[in-house]
Amino acid sequence: MAQLAQLEHNSKNQPRSEDDTMSIQDAAVILSVSRATVRNWMKSGLLTSEKNGRSTCLVRNDVLSLKQSIESGDNSRLKSRRNKKTKVGNCVPTNYVSDRYYENLAVEVLDMVEQMHSDKKTELILAEIAIKLVIDAKKITLCRPSSTTYLETLQKGDDVGQYGELVRTLLPTEFELSNEDVRILSKVSELSIPFCPGEDFLGLIYMSLNNLGARKASGSYYTPSFIVDQLVERCFGQVVTREQRAVDPCCGSGNFLIKLFYRLKRYFRTKGTSSVDSEKEAIRSLYGYDVDPIAIGLCRLNLALATECSLDQDSLLRQIVVRNSLCHTWDEDSFALVLGNPPWGFSFSDDELDSLRDNYCTALSGESFSLFIELGLSILAPNGKLAYVLPQSLLNVKLHEGVRLLLLAMTKLECINLLGHSFGNVYAPALTLEASKGTPAISHTVDVINDDSLHQIPQMRFSSNDLAIFNVNSTTKEQVILDKMKNVSGVMYLKGNATFALGIVTGDNNSIIHGTIPNGGELILKGSDIFKYNSIPSANYIAYAPESYQQVAPTKLYRAPEKLIYRFINERLIFAYDDKQTLTLNSANIVIPHFEGYSLKYILAVLNSRCAQFFFTLSFSSVKILRKHLESIPIPSCTPEQQEIIVNHVNEVLITSDANARDQIYDRIDDLISNLFNLNELDIRLIKESIPQKALLYR
Repeated sequence: MAQLAQLEHNSKNQPRSEDDTMSIQDAAVILSVSRATVRNWMKSGLLTSEKNGRSTCLVRNDVLSLKQSIESGDNSRLKSRRNKKTKVGNCVPTNYVSDRYYENLAVEVLDMVEQMHSDKKTELILAEIAIKLVIDAKKITLCRPSSTTYLETLQKGDDVGQYGELVRTLLPTEFELSNEDVRILSKVSELSIPFCPGEDFLGLIYMSLNNLGARKASGSYYTPSFIVDQLVERCFGQVVTREQRAVDPCCGSGNFLIKLFYRLKRYFRTKGTSSVDSEKEAIRSLYGYDVDPIAIGLCRLNLALATECSLDQDSLLRQIVVRNSLCHTWDEDSFALVLGNPPWGFSFSDDELDSLRDNYCTALSGESFSLFIELGLSILAPNGKLAYVLPQSLLNVKLHEGVRLLLLAMTKLECINLLGHSFGNVYAPALTLEASKGTPAISHTVDVINDDSLHQIPQMRFSSNDLAIFNVNSTTKEQVILDKMKNVSGVMYLKGNATFALGIVTGDNNSIIHGTIPNGGELILKGSDIFKYNSIPSANYIAYAPESYQQVAPTKLYRAPEKLIYRFINERLIFAYDDKQTLTLNSANIVIPHFEGYSLKYILAVLNSRCAQFFFTLSFSSVKILRKHLESIPIPSCTPEQQEIIVNHVNEVLITSDANARDQIYDRIDDLISNLFNLNELDIRLIKESIPQKALLYR
């Protein structure tokens, strides 16, 4: 135990890897605050910063821990009004608009709304703000007596023209304003709310007022402004000629359509078209549908505010419509561009799924974004473009194999832009996908953008992958190495040659897991106790009673004479050796290989190698180590003599506490395994550049 404690001490003095840190910008996105706020928290010691060359970076675990403490309300230092942006229930989405003044205004509005008790407060607030924006945009002139509201003037029938009609669509047919409503709405009326062309302040307020939990249940997440800008800029060319149309089938308050309107108008003006005709052409091209009537009302208002010359209300009422796009019959509709951010993880009822399965092959997955991809492809014109914001799980999760096959069969994938964790309050990494409807040539390549880097991948590669996985992180050079590893003579796989078991799911860790050994108790390992080759137990004990647990593997697997234990939640392959029949919790899973003539310690060495990590990262890019992934990792065969050398090195690692010595042994094992895969010096150099750190020997 002293040796292992020394290992843990040594690990803390190792330089951090890129995976352990993040930039200030990434931290700001995850924490849903500005970069200035992040810097202030660094100065106050709330966040730990480090220098990485000329750049300043933050410790990833510190950022994630801070986020959790903010959301739970445990951090008493962060309970000021500014942190309503992250409070549970109502929150202000950061980066939805590019103007920070609007974000601060939204916080002020939330403060005021907390005092309203009307069950129609969302509609009342939105209508009041909408009238203010219409006035600021100089669409109408309307005087408001002191201590009254603009809604009162609308309610009394004052003439505000077509804009008034659009505002009224946000409201119930009849509504009453209580004295308290008037008092609060008059405060909202006194706020300085300027109209900023291209910004969706109405949508920002609506999302801020909506319950966050309700948005998650509906799969609705805001799209940061910079992502909308990028996608519109790349795709607007699809609809620059007469009679071509674009549609957002789940448009919400219209952020994609607003940006597209301005971009099309600017394009038409550069071609010599008048301002009036440019706006008419732009509006004529845009269609939007959503199941939320308020969102549709906001979308119409946003587009009306965007027009400078003349309001074509009839087109807005005809083309921006309340509609369930998935259930609508689109027989005669054909679009040059389908774009937007479809719902992720919408909770369909069983009856809804049964109905959808009659019309959508992807309904078998039950995933809403897959259905919207299939819908988008069905309403595209030949050579039309699909441009969606989607979760990165599309690329490699087994559940989404069906929609990947559909994309490969029906489209030429043009660009996949990996966005990472760009959405505040959304832990899933995101991407944008652009695909043209049509059959790809054999030589067709896909642009993959990751930060500032771009590489191209043959689309045919995805078709040949197991589960049609889109392994976008692998360049052509890297793919050559992956293929070499898969095709090495005598290669073996865990599939069909190993027993897998989950760790124990107690159902109630607080009462079942103890910090000291109870009567009849024993040690139990969790994921954070597992390191490369060794485990470093923390103080977690259990009185083993398998019949009382929520989920448990057969006891004989925990008590196997020897087994491998691996971290389940991790981007890295981390396997430890166990011959003490130790129990594990469900964050630490078990695999027991069965290869005749091969030592379990040899398989351990392969799974802990850079080669295996290289294969896993470029093939799956997952934060979970799934059985399907492990079964796909190639394991090279070797002679008994070669195996003996590697196993001897493994035995050295298991008993060595000196960090430098372990590094050297690990590198020797790594070189031996690379040779078994018949990799040349260039291959090995590329792998080491891709997996530069000491592969989490201690962390």
